Amino acid sequence: MVGRMAAPGGAGHPLFLFWKQSLKLTALLARAALLRPGRGNFYPFRFSMGRGIQWILLNTITVFFSDFQEKFIKMMYNNTNKDSKGVSTMGLHMICRWIGKRMTYCCAATGRIINLFLATCSMLNQASPREVLRQMAKLGADSLPIVSMTSMCTGMVLSVQTAKEFVRFGAADSVGGIVAIAMGRELAPILAGVVVAGRIGAAIAAEIGTMKVTEQIDALRVMATSPVQYLVAPRFIAIVLMMPVLVIYANLVGDVGGGLVAMNYAGISSHMFTESIRGFIEAWDIIGGLIKGSVFGAIIAIIGCHKGLNTRQGAEGVGKSTTASVVLSIILIFIFNYFLSVILYVHGG
Repeated sequence: MVGRMAAPGGAGHPLFLFWKQSLKLTALLARAALLRPGRGNFYPFRFSMGRGIQWILLNTITVFFSDFQEKFIKMMYNNTNKDSKGVSTMGLHMICRWIGKRMTYCCAATGRIINLFLATCSMLNQASPREVLRQMAKLGADSLPIVSMTSMCTGMVLSVQTAKEFVRFGAADSVGGIVAIAMGRELAPILAGVVVAGRIGAAIAAEIGTMKVTEQIDALRVMATSPVQYLVAPRFIAIVLMMPVLVIYANLVGDVGGGLVAMNYAGISSHMFTESIRGFIEAWDIIGGLIKGSVFGAIIAIIGCHKGLNTRQGAEGVGKSTTASVVLSIILIFIFNYFLSVILYVHGG
């Protein structure tokens, strides 16, 4: 395999293969856009776009990783003693194969998640309003107690850590503004997202996963009912609409908790704390937090439904899907939080 490495300028070079796959993807998307049957039917384009993204990711990773594997094994082979060359080469092959499988799995899962998101967006107008309202009450209103507890405790801790120091340096009139900005921009959306991911994301994955292993999803397909329309779209709409409400509520509760601690712990008057909030906070600080909340809600809904719809292995698979849904949702929330903060408050603020 090492002896067959392509020349840098040949047709087998990774860059040439990458551009070849990119051209194939462009042709695929153009063909899908021209072959949409029926008025307003975007399903072939959506399907091909999701599959195309998954396809180009898989091919790109495969091409570049194969080239990396050849070069890496050749380098290690030349720097190894003759007696251990066979064993080391076999071990390197196993390591590279394992890494390649994991990267391929991640790319395939990314393609499936994008495909589910596009399918959900195309069916939002077909979701049952009654089911959406039921999910809003179940997924949003029932989360208020735990959001209250976490937000109030966080606001109190933030005030404890800042109030005394600000008073010592003569900046007591800035405590309220600091607490309000921190809660509005970062803490309230993050806390609400993590709480909802742990409570609602797990519930969605467990519910849909149980339906999957008991063949209720197959029964829906037999009755010509789309699982995305019946199960995913109502939950997606409900969480996306309720997350901004939870973020506003978390902001209010966190500011109240911070004010109580500032008044009783650092001796700051309620009037000074309130005026500090009015002087520091801007409308965009709150609006940016609401945008984050909606994005986090979409992530939680799509990941929970994706893990539930791909559940395998009976009851054990339901537990694995539930755990994977919570872990992946929280990781993506923190990743997206960074990029949203840069876009909203660095470039857009």
